Amino acid sequence: MRVSPERTEIPKPMQGAWHIDAHVGPMPSLLSPADLVAAVFKLPATRLTLGDCVKTAFGRFYVDDLRLDPSSSYVLLRTWAPGLVARFGITVRGTSEGSFQAVLHNSVHPRSWLGRLYFWLIESGHHVAMEVALRRLAARARNATRSSAKERTMSRWESWRITPAIFSAHARLYRLLGGRLVGKNILVLTTTGRRSGRRRSTPLYFARDREDYVIIASNGGEDRYPGWWYNVKANPDVEIQVGREHMRCVARAASDADTPVLFAKLSAVYGGYRRYKEQTRRALTIFHLGPRARCDGGSP
Repeated sequence: MRVSPERTEIPKPMQGAWHIDAHVGPMPSLLSPADLVAAVFKLPATRLTLGDCVKTAFGRFYVDDLRLDPSSSYVLLRTWAPGLVARFGITVRGTSEGSFQAVLHNSVHPRSWLGRLYFWLIESGHHVAMEVALRRLAARARNATRSSAKERTMSRWESWRITPAIFSAHARLYRLLGGRLVGKNILVLTTTGRRSGRRRSTPLYFARDREDYVIIASNGGEDRYPGWWYNVKANPDVEIQVGREHMRCVARAASDADTPVLFAKLSAVYGGYRRYKEQTRRALTIFHLGPRARCDGGSP
């Protein structure tokens, strides 16, 4: 809804402008500056840096400022129209109730009487556009929240926070169905426990790199490595099942030069890996699994 600008924290570059508008609306979650711009102008999500030019249906906007921290997100855009410069600020910050609020600011800086006249002609439509932008922001945040919840559920396939019994059940189901109905690009990795000597099976997403299968030790973005990582480090001789095919493999860590390309392949299979990489302080080790022998129809 439209509110008096004095009730909001006006961005410094807008203060003292000839005309300032403010619109406020609820937000279910925080979005990055790039997502704020993408939502308002119905653009594909992309990276955003200072000085970038954003081409929209309303003209070209230039990024003058952007910030992101755990409790707020902010981007300031600048554009031109006949006889005036306009600034558009999008701010989302946490409230005392534990939710989030979006504040849209628009400031007009006329350079001539033509600029004032132009703004008076478009002002009513401008307020409608601001309200539409608030609804787009809230919708994008709701979709992001649902996607994050889905990714958290999917990440349980390869997080050791789930009990070994559940992992074992997933592996048994995978073997029973021959890999069908339990997810695309999933294999079962079987390692030897470095202390117990027992065989441990874990379902994991994979990508292909020529003859090799490629997996990543993400552990749901936690700072500790998954249990199978320690087993592979102690004994790189492993077994995998892909569909109905069983293979003995040797695991080797990917080189630093190959890691970016392999990470892109894995992220194309499961987008949550990008988020895991940002939230953990450790490296997400990527392994090549090179087959040593093939055993169709059963374990070697």
